[in-house]
Amino acid sequence: MDVLPPELLDYILSFVSTSQLQSTTLSLLIALPKSSISLALLWRHLRLTREGQSLAATVSLRESGGALRNAVRSAVVEAWREDPQLMVNLLGSLPNLKSLRMTIGPLFQPEHLEEMLEMPAWKASVEQIYLRFNPYVMERSYYTFLKGAYFDSTPLSLATWLAAGAPNLRRLAFVQDLPPNHGAAVKETPAFGLMSEVADEMGTMTMNPNPRAARTEGKMDFAQPIVFFKLFCLSVLALSPVGANLTSLVLRLPRRNLLTALTAYPLLPPPCPFPSLKILDISTTHLIADTRLPLLLRIHPALQFVILDRVTGLIGSKETEEQYLPTLKWLGKCFGGVGASRSEDVVRAWRRLVKDRPTGVPAPGPPEDTPRLMSTEKKKRAGRSGYANMPRTKAAEKVVETPKVAPLVWASELVPLVKEVLHIPPAPKIKGVGLGLFPLSKKMDGQWRDAFQEGFQEAIDKIGDKIEDAIHRWEVWKAAGKLSDGTRRIVTLRDSIPPNSAWVDWDYEEPDEVFKKFCLDRDLIVIEPAAALEVLASIRASKCVVCFVPDCSGEPGVPHLSLSLISKELVEEREKREKGIWEQEERERGGWWKGDGEHQVGCAHLASRQAWKDGEE
Repeated sequence: MDVLPPELLDYILSFVSTSQLQSTTLSLLIALPKSSISLALLWRHLRLTREGQSLAATVSLRESGGALRNAVRSAVVEAWREDPQLMVNLLGSLPNLKSLRMTIGPLFQPEHLEEMLEMPAWKASVEQIYLRFNPYVMERSYYTFLKGAYFDSTPLSLATWLAAGAPNLRRLAFVQDLPPNHGAAVKETPAFGLMSEVADEMGTMTMNPNPRAARTEGKMDFAQPIVFFKLFCLSVLALSPVGANLTSLVLRLPRRNLLTALTAYPLLPPPCPFPSLKILDISTTHLIADTRLPLLLRIHPALQFVILDRVTGLIGSKETEEQYLPTLKWLGKCFGGVGASRSEDVVRAWRRLVKDRPTGVPAPGPPEDTPRLMSTEKKKRAGRSGYANMPRTKAAEKVVETPKVAPLVWASELVPLVKEVLHIPPAPKIKGVGLGLFPLSKKMDGQWRDAFQEGFQEAIDKIGDKIEDAIHRWEVWKAAGKLSDGTRRIVTLRDSIPPNSAWVDWDYEEPDEVFKKFCLDRDLIVIEPAAALEVLASIRASKCVVCFVPDCSGEPGVPHLSLSLISKELVEEREKREKGIWEQEERERGGWWKGDGEHQVGCAHLASRQAWKDGEE
């Protein structure tokens, strides 16, 4: 290989995965010191996996000038105890960075991340940011709570970015490891009067038998630090220029109810929250069966894939034959009935507008040349006064000629105002749902899938019936001659109609200015009944793939900071301990991570994997 040209070596190494490229290139440089392998390959996908590498990488890049710094395309940090300031200085100086993945441990403070996001060199080139948080500690400490060291400033900092300043950012992830006491069950305190030894036995904590729990024996019945304090920082991000460009968003915040923050927006029309969002992952969060989930789906019109792996509150921790089938059916109705909900919102909004809208027909006035009399006499106020009782001569009424004005516009010449609107619900854009709560048996997988699809199909049939009723109502109006006054319209979303549909007048200009603005704000288009039949056909063909294979870890997080070991644990011992934790995590990953072949074809898990994989290449 020493004689191979550098272009051919670059081509050969292009087949190596991004996670192995750095180590593979380094091995080749050591084994073949005279080869023409470009050093840029060594730095194209930068990986930091242990303490001290940030300093070494910074020194190497500084000595090489700007060539190697410009060669870095992605950076991955997998070190919980690395110096945060060194990481900020290194990562913030890479001008061509496209993908950033970081582990943020207990030593990393919000101000460090805020400093890195203030003016990074890669702001114009970055395409995806993946931040994994583990703020957990081994001993009880309230430093984080007392100081208020929360990362709410991170979404707020990103919300200040202009779309022109970060034109390529499309994928964003905030992932928090499960708490160390995840899977632990504290038994209830027994009633008074029971034997004390029974009370002591019932008060003990029982842990799930797993290797990670064994490593952290004796933990952790105290409050652990959290990443975000007020979740409404996510609401600000949703309405920001950066949020408008995001196509994939991952929010894995264990046991936090995100639906309130993701639906607490001003009333539509625009600005819409996350208008370009196609993939939403809210795994490990707390989700309950209420109106917030349908509202979340309704206000994100571009959403195609939703992942709800290992959520709490929706379904319990164990599979049962019948208990959760109604919940699965309800979920299917939520995802299948998104179009109907949006249609009802449009109709209600227009009815409110028409109710408060004036008729627009002026009342008949006096003839054009008739002068008006203006009295100089002021209106008397209530009460008695000396001036009011004084005898005086009444002032003569003064005739004032009014200027000539344009002739009045009579009702026969007015533009007819739109009164009644029929809205054709669009086909649901949801293509896949990930609902990997826990491993299911083959029998249970089939039962859950049937329940979900039953609810989804019921929602689709209901939308189809509404469209048929709307078409029938339009035909009744036509037969009764009610369409001749021009006060009725049939509309649907613009993207619901094929761009070359022959049943839409694409050059149609709406004469009613109020209704025209109403349609523009909601991206509506006036159609003919035949176009509604096209929408109906697409709705009847709608399918949603549901996958029950978990695609994220269900193991409790490991605390990486011990206050009692500060200044006592040697660096070598800490590195050995951290390396063992990463190796254990990799072994556990082999238990829950499944290949693409074990997931349903076209499911949300595979779509999310592909989106983030493309960003790293």
